[in-house]
Amino acid sequence: MKSELSDPNVGKKLFKTRCACCHTLELGAKHKVGPNLFGFYGKRSCTAEGYAYSDAIIKKGYYWDDETLNAFLEDPRRNVPGTKMLFAGLKKQQEREDLMAYLKKISE
Repeated sequence: MKSELSDPNVGKKLFKTRCACCHTLELGAKHKVGPNLFGFYGKRSCTAEGYAYSDAIIKKGYYWDDETLNAFLEDPRRNVPGTKMLFAGLKKQQEREDLMAYLKKISE
């Protein structure tokens, strides 16, 4: 799945235009409509302190790795029926890979 051509710089732009309206990434930043995603990559879902997750995502018990995040980002509502997330998803595989490359980079 992971392309050698994944570009975290493109992923950063995607985050700003598609994700930042609902999520933050900085250590200690407040939650928005969605949880702060600082350091989430490689961890269990629903661990951001102080955020009220939907029962649907809690029941999934995801571990945010490449495979899980790729499927979620493609179509969040199909992968987690009942999620609060209104985002329709990223249909293009390359966009998902670029975004994941960026999210991994900032989670290191």
